[in-house]
Order: sequence, then C-alpha cells, then structure tokens
Amino acid sequence: MKAALGRKEQKKRHRKVTGDVEARICAIVCSTPPEGASRWTMQAIAEELIRLEVVDYITESTVCNVMKKTKLNRGLYKAFSAEEANRLTKRFERHYTPKHGSWLDMAEIEIGVMSRQALAKPFPDLESFAKQVRNWTIKRNARRVKIN
Repeated sequence: MKAALGRKEQKKRHRKVTGDVEARICAIVCSTPPEGASRWTMQAIAEELIRLEVVDYITESTVCNVMKKTKLNRGLYKAFSAEEANRLTKRFERHYTPKHGSWLDMAEIEIGVMSRQALAKPFPDLESFAKQVRNWTIKRNARRVKIN
C-alpha cells in the first residue's frame, strides 16, 4: 500500500497533434484534391499542412492516425450537409486490417481458433455442428476479441 501511495507522479504525455491541426486536416480532406490528383493521399495532406504553415513537420502516419481517430468519411461530407454527414458517420464502424497481413489472414486466424476451440470433437450431424459454430460465434463476438 505504501509503495502505491509513494509512487512518483508520471509525466503527462505531450500531444503530437492539437485540435486545431486535426480540424485543418479535416478541412483539407473535405476540400478539392491537388491539381492532377483524384483524391488526397496522406503524403499530400502532410505536404499541404507544411505548405500552409500549420505545422513545421508531420509524418504521413500521424496524418493517418488523425484520420482514424476522427473517423472522417470524405464521401459523406461531400454528398451531404455537415450535420447529416456527422449523423451518418456515427452509424458506421471502420475496420482496419492489421499492419502485417490482410483480411484473408484475419479470416484464416479466426477459422483456426474456431477449429481448436469449438470443433475439436466430432459431431453426429450437420445440425449439431451448425449449432456449435453459431454458439461459439456469439460468445466470441460478445467478448470482442481482436487480432493484432
């Protein structure tokens, strides 16, 4: 107990990107892409932020993380009013693939887990097999297990 109470205070984390920069990123993404391009790339957004002197330096991965965090969907903002686009974006959940793989790798991993956890024993008929798979899937989804 004394060790927990006497522990040093941890340093506060410095935010790499402020709310103003996040807002500028969103504004850039909603604007017309650079001449000769059909869409904004992470590199183009980073270069535009530097050109506009919003930041001195920013990486593409930082821009990507801001985009993930804000869940900005440019197409919705282009097609609908900002209020309607905000309402719609709350209805969607984005799923990103792992850094070192693809959605197919994720599916193969899940099938392997299911076969070890739920399908280890033989089944007398197709109905009991389907019931076991359905029950396992419901439990697995309820636990919100993630890969990577």
